[in-house]
Amino acid sequence: MSIEKRQHPRVKAKLKIGYEFVKWNEKTLYKLEKPFFTEIYDISITGIGLSNLNELNKKILKNLQKGKLKIKIGIFLNEKEPPLMIFTRFIWSEQREHNQARYGLLFLDPTDEFLIDLDNFIQKHLKK
Repeated sequence: MSIEKRQHPRVKAKLKIGYEFVKWNEKTLYKLEKPFFTEIYDISITGIGLSNLNELNKKILKNLQKGKLKIKIGIFLNEKEPPLMIFTRFIWSEQREHNQARYGLLFLDPTDEFLIDLDNFIQKHLKK
């Protein structure tokens, strides 16, 4: 028997994500300057799992692990609205078959608006 340790439900959804590696003291959150793009494999109210971060190299990974860098992301919940913007902290990575990797990111200081929009999205997908 497996016991679920997560406090918040995760949903699998195919969402476009824009991201940038930024210094830990970065404050500008309103837009992505030169984003890379990927897709998620799951999302919850507290964090996100990404399928791939192609631009992640050993140096960037080391700086993420030491807390010198964080990741600014934009979550495109739909094509018609601007993305939800938030800073994230790198939590874990996992190498998989065929050079595929997965990454876990924790949301940092989400605003009430961010939490409401994301919770609405998650609740809608839990009902499917």
